Amino acid sequence: MVGLSGWPAIVLGLIALDLVIYGQHAMFHAVPIFWRLHKVHHTDLDVDVTTGVRFHPAEVILSMGIKMAVVLVLALPSLPCSCSR
Repeated sequence: MVGLSGWPAIVLGLIALDLVIYGQHAMFHAVPIFWRLHKVHHTDLDVDVTTGVRFHPAEVILSMGIKMAVVLVLALPSLPCSCSR
């Protein structure tokens, strides 16, 4: 949206998306109603491979909505393909 294209737009877009995801995670810890959803992720007594996918379904839907909105607002370009047809 600022007139960048190619790799600079992709790198800045990924940094912006990562910052939004960090802010979302902080919000899920700070806001009580979101914490009620997010604490499902923190109830795992043994941290293992399943801990990374243990989320309340409502949190997954809300989280994906936030991420999709950011991608649409930032108008991130797709990765260039170097494959031949």
